[in-house]
Amino acid sequence: MDLSIIITTYNSESTIENCLSSVVEQLQENDEILIIDDFSTDGTVEKVKQYLKKSSIRLISIDKNKGVSHARNVGIKVATNEYLLFVDADDSITLGLLKKIRELLNGKSADLIMYGVNKLKEEKIEILNNEKDIYIENNEKLFMNFDNYFKRNLFNPVWNKVYKKSIIKENNIYFKMLSNGEDLVFNIDFFEKAKDIFITSYIGYNYVVFSETSSTRSYNQNLFDEIIIKLNSLKKFEALKNVNLSRLFINEIFSSCLAIYKNSRIKSCEHPISIKKFTKILKEFAKYIKILNYKELNGASIMKWQLIRNPRLFFIMMMVFFKFKSFYAKKRGRV
Repeated sequence: MDLSIIITTYNSESTIENCLSSVVEQLQENDEILIIDDFSTDGTVEKVKQYLKKSSIRLISIDKNKGVSHARNVGIKVATNEYLLFVDADDSITLGLLKKIRELLNGKSADLIMYGVNKLKEEKIEILNNEKDIYIENNEKLFMNFDNYFKRNLFNPVWNKVYKKSIIKENNIYFKMLSNGEDLVFNIDFFEKAKDIFITSYIGYNYVVFSETSSTRSYNQNLFDEIIIKLNSLKKFEALKNVNLSRLFINEIFSSCLAIYKNSRIKSCEHPISIKKFTKILKEFAKYIKILNYKELNGASIMKWQLIRNPRLFFIMMMVFFKFKSFYAKKRGRV
């Protein structure tokens, strides 16, 4: 089974060699690596060129920085093999992943494969995976245990999955130009069309989490609109599959509120968010949540839902949380 591995890069000179090495040593004859460079200004391209002696590796350079969504869409367009993997240049795949993928596809058809992840943060490793291997021939069965995949952070990202390219092409699925939630929206569109799915407990991806500092953040004036696009995609998915995603909406809205508050506190933002405006935003978000029995919620979801329903308390708690976080970061010399 031939694979196309799409690696997106932007100023990744410190990590790209480790990323590429993890993939190159697992390639078979007809596999290909597509490196889509999003107008890097450091030494990324020079390091990539050291690998171009192999005919299976191609470098596509974009002449203007357009973001990871555009870069991935370019990769989809130029890929020649039927199965696609997405890898971020900061990360790597585990030894044996490509062999495992071929084993799963041997003799069985699949529109998608989803595998586990090593989440690496400050020398700590958190394993995110399904407890056992599952083959689903009708994706409706997937939604019987849908919350579980969200809770384990397996559904949202694209880098822990293998996609059948024909599904993407035939249904005009592509990455939306978002700075927040583009993976989730892409996966929702894909899962609407996918039928046969492998979910394996195999750990196939090393996801590196970098600590964010004030110097790495920038103000996003379109954040609210991007969040609405993501919530609308989830709402359409909920109706199409006839499932109640209220717990997922609560988690997404809670995270979005934190992102909006944090975004408004960036120095380049001219008008930090007020309680009045925050209340208006929460009322808009709350429309997406169905009324459901509290017995269906766990403790964390109940707390988040109560805060969503009480904007003033939520706002005050965020103020206290981020002030404490800023104070702690300054003590550790991270800001």
